[in-house]
Amino acid sequence: MSLPISSLDKGRGSARYRADQAVSPRPAAGIGPLDTEAAKAPLAAPRNREPATWRYSAQLNDQLTSAQRSLDYLDDLYLRMQAMKGELGRQLSEREIDPSDMEAMAERVREAWRERGAKSGGSLDNQLHLRLNGDARQPFTVRGFELASLREGKAETLLFYADGAGKPPAQVAVGDNRPLDTLLRDLNRALMPSGVQAALDDAGELAFSVGEAAWPQLRERFAASGGGVRLPAGVPQRLRLDAQPGLLDGQPAPGSDHASVRQRLQFLVQAMEQVAQARASVKAAIAEARRSIEALSRMNEEVWARSFAGDFNARLNRPDGEQVLFEVIPALAGVSRHRVLSLLALR
Repeated sequence: MSLPISSLDKGRGSARYRADQAVSPRPAAGIGPLDTEAAKAPLAAPRNREPATWRYSAQLNDQLTSAQRSLDYLDDLYLRMQAMKGELGRQLSEREIDPSDMEAMAERVREAWRERGAKSGGSLDNQLHLRLNGDARQPFTVRGFELASLREGKAETLLFYADGAGKPPAQVAVGDNRPLDTLLRDLNRALMPSGVQAALDDAGELAFSVGEAAWPQLRERFAASGGGVRLPAGVPQRLRLDAQPGLLDGQPAPGSDHASVRQRLQFLVQAMEQVAQARASVKAAIAEARRSIEALSRMNEEVWARSFAGDFNARLNRPDGEQVLFEVIPALAGVSRHRVLSLLALR
């Protein structure tokens, strides 16, 4: 699977959720050892090149940092799962079940899972798909909002309230054999200001997503009203949202019998395979980022300068652009005009 970095930061342009928004885990030939030192090694300048040809891309640097943080997290998660797997196997083979010891190891795995967002910098969603922009999202469905019910039947205008009381609602026309592309476009146009996206899931059903940090609040306040066809008119009704379970959600209930331990072991082994696949995808993304950074050293100087200026300007215009400025100003404080002219004279 090709992982062009240019496509890893385009969160839009596809009607299917995750199609162009995340790097999905690729099948791994084997779990193997945690051979991540090469992947995490600092990037050295190319050999046999003049220092002046070395280029910097803030976007690629951020993506490489995100991928490396994700790899660190996956390594830790995998090692905890591996330790638990070994202990479960030992207890089964010796036919001595220790529920307290088993639960303590399970809690270590759950603890690592709870830290996923913080330790990966938001670069891994709950299915361990890589999001190099650090914008992991929580997929969910809305009960009663099936594609057929929104596309077919009598025409109606739905009013969505995702930003709390007092904010103007988002309007979406549904029904009357509405084309699929039109429905998805209108839903996204109306809900995008609230951070909600609509798309088709892998089964071709309507699904929504929102940033993981915004999910708890949205779950409590997302409401809608209609015209008496699909939803009552007047007072908005709170919508019932069902989150897509995470990779490690829904673990088997703990038990002291051999059947319960086997069930938990089977669940763990399957989850470990997915973690191994996620590691393979992250390492592939790191390798691709390194190749892209290497390519910068061969880029025409004028082309690179224009690209860098555009990249830097885009970063300053992001919501957190002030933070970028605060990081740059101290570095430039001691750079005088004389020093700049002196450096330019070396060319």
